[in-house]
Amino acid sequence: MIDLLRKQESRFMSSKYIAERTGKTHSNVLRDIRNMIDDLNFQDSKLNPSDYQEFAAPNGMTHEILLNERLSLCLASGYSISLRMMIIDDWAELKKPKELSRKEILLIALEAEDRAEKVELRVKELEPKAEFYDTVANTDTTFDFGQAAKMMQLGIGRNTLLTKLRNRKILDSKNIPYQRYISAGYFEIKQSDFQVGDKVKVHIQARFTEKGIKWVIQNKQEL
Repeated sequence: MIDLLRKQESRFMSSKYIAERTGKTHSNVLRDIRNMIDDLNFQDSKLNPSDYQEFAAPNGMTHEILLNERLSLCLASGYSISLRMMIIDDWAELKKPKELSRKEILLIALEAEDRAEKVELRVKELEPKAEFYDTVANTDTTFDFGQAAKMMQLGIGRNTLLTKLRNRKILDSKNIPYQRYISAGYFEIKQSDFQVGDKVKVHIQARFTEKGIKWVIQNKQEL
């Protein structure tokens, strides 16, 4: 099997592989590579650092040298015609599109299915918010706290919502918003009069506006 290393989309052929294919000792191939590199540098051929990679063993001796296609074919040009053609044919084989195994195809299919499931889950998470904007975005309707709790999709009911709003100092102890939140357009105050015996009672109720519900949805982490 061809000893191949990929680095930044560049392909390299190992000195060990060249030795195996040509029947030469690895030490002789390393010698030939060093001589070639020295000659090319002497001739000012402007070798790039990315043209080859040299790896040292723990004892400091060269363990392996990797050559790109250009240098490996240059090295092979000093060998016999049969060995030269062998290296040329190997590079041609390396350039062929890789045929995927059944296992690789299955893994690709599973990854695609997993991505599709995540997209579907994300769409479902966004549906309640999208539905809210579709139904009330262009209305001037106000909502009581029970309706608002359902529309906000917070997973809490009216009383819990009231408690959270009081704790955040958005509502006072009588569940009336502080003036700055009314002025911001998050609430409207509805007042109604009703007769009790000979007295007229005044009932004050705070209701969420569309803008207020959007504001809570966008800042729900702070509740």
